Amino acid sequence: MDAKLTELADAWLSLKHAEESAAHERRNIEQQMISFLPEKEEGTVTEKNDSYKIGVTYKLTRSLDESL
Repeated sequence: MDAKLTELADAWLSLKHAEESAAHERRNIEQQMISFLPEKEEGTVTEKNDSYKIGVTYKLTRSLDESL
């Protein structure tokens, strides 16, 4: 493999790992933020302040088994 292509593949892989790590950290922070909001069985909860509007949507999954 060409040396430049190997260098680019190494850089790509490094960034891919950093991206996965950042996504994991973001999801962790989102879970922490959700813990400050009221819970609902279904619907949307929104909190606002001078800087941010944060909304969480709670959903129920429904299914119907017609074979019964």
